[in-house]
Amino acid sequence: MIGKIQGIIDTVQDNQAIIMVGGVGYLVWTPARLSPGNPATLWIETHVREDEIRLFGFLSNDDKGIFNLLTSVQGVGPKAALSIMTTLSTSNIIKALAAQDKTSFTAAPGVGPKVAERIVTELKSKIKNLAAGATPEIESNIMTDAVAALEGLGYKRIAIVPAVREILDKNPDAPLDQIITQSLKVL
Repeated sequence: MIGKIQGIIDTVQDNQAIIMVGGVGYLVWTPARLSPGNPATLWIETHVREDEIRLFGFLSNDDKGIFNLLTSVQGVGPKAALSIMTTLSTSNIIKALAAQDKTSFTAAPGVGPKVAERIVTELKSKIKNLAAGATPEIESNIMTDAVAALEGLGYKRIAIVPAVREILDKNPDAPLDQIITQSLKVL
């Protein structure tokens, strides 16, 4: 099993790259933005099917973990997970899961509303394991009310939760109208 590849990037096309290692070119599927001629070190996840073996490469072991987490969801294969990771950064995936923002996932080509719903539903309990301290959770009724009001104005939950949290961190006793007004300035 291949765990890590270190070599020179030969060619890049779409989400594929050929990495030259000791005279052998490995075809690796990756969400990373790579440039030919540069050195690369990629963490590898191998997927074996009846008719092929595919290598998926990531710049960090954390990215590889997100990929594995996404593919653990029913209906999310390596292709869909790669599409999500190409569209959203790892930190944005974590934020979208924490905020239960299904729309962020539907921005990825090939990911529809049903799959996005399944991703959020199945992974929301696992979000705490992804990044300690990086999970904006809704803790109070006032935060819930502020988020709902801002969503009603058309803002996306993934942007709202951090903005409201920022306001509440500065002034935890602020009334709802003040939280909404200050959040709008941040947004």
